[in-house]
Amino acid sequence: MADTGWKSPTTAIGQWTNNNNALSEDGNFATLEAVGSFGINVIPWTDEITSVGGYTLTNNVWGDSNAFMEILGFDWGHNPPLELDQLDSLYIELEEEETMSILAVSGFDFSGIPSGSTINGLDIRVKGYKSGDIFYVDVVQAKIYYTDSTTPIVGEKYPLPPFRRSV
Repeated sequence: MADTGWKSPTTAIGQWTNNNNALSEDGNFATLEAVGSFGINVIPWTDEITSVGGYTLTNNVWGDSNAFMEILGFDWGHNPPLELDQLDSLYIELEEEETMSILAVSGFDFSGIPSGSTINGLDIRVKGYKSGDIFYVDVVQAKIYYTDSTTPIVGEKYPLPPFRRSV
């Protein structure tokens, strides 16, 4: 099984201050003053995530230093799986449960996944912290696990063995 590595989004929308600061790991933050906990939604797969135990970011999960929190990781051992053609519309939402304020990120570049691959899983992580009633998010990232079902081309994807003459 292969993976894409951690990918950052290219688009952010929502009711947070400076939403676009959640697009890259650069020390600039999207912020929200909030008292509630956070839920995480993954669209277009929200119903299935909810049924396998969607993750809630409680206040005590957020540290007081800017560090990554791996908040969701599961495999697609059940139906319906996320299909390769749905990755272009993948949205990850942080939703504050008291005010319903969201930070939604999308536009992950998963173009390196070969056509015909099977998607096996998804990991999501958030880098941020909490200070007082303010939540700070530096970046939201996603990693897709997949099985490449294409036929390898010797010499292209896999190197040819060294030439050896027989005696």
